[in-house]
Amino acid sequence: MGMRVQIGFTHSEIKGNDLLELVKTAEANPFIYLHWGFKAEDQESLDSVKGFIKEFHKHRGHDIVYLPFWLVHYFANNDIKACKSLKTAFSYEEFNYNVLSHGIDNNIHGDIEYLYLVSPTQIYCLSPKYKNYEIYDYSLIKTEPLN
Repeated sequence: MGMRVQIGFTHSEIKGNDLLELVKTAEANPFIYLHWGFKAEDQESLDSVKGFIKEFHKHRGHDIVYLPFWLVHYFANNDIKACKSLKTAFSYEEFNYNVLSHGIDNNIHGDIEYLYLVSPTQIYCLSPKYKNYEIYDYSLIKTEPLN
């Protein structure tokens, strides 16, 4: 089983400590699902994603119609490169159709370890709190500025 994470997109910023309200602002937009995601403490992966988003923002601003697609494309390309460098049993074609580690969903899954919310100015790294596979709150692990 992988490190399940989702990435959401919002035009809002956190107000006080109201993480649930911030999450609600992202619920109108698609969430990226990564079955093989990364921990908030994995600064190298977070910096890589942050670099991609910053470059996207230079060209398109915080366009959350296109950003989710291009971010999924970025993750898929990175995974394909990793498979090729590791000389796995998957060919490029097999990888595309058989390894389902990226997705887009309208809901937050009940088994993720992290929820990343991308705003115009930062990435919020949240850890869901569960009761019977239902998220009832979040803890803010850290924020990463995009400026």
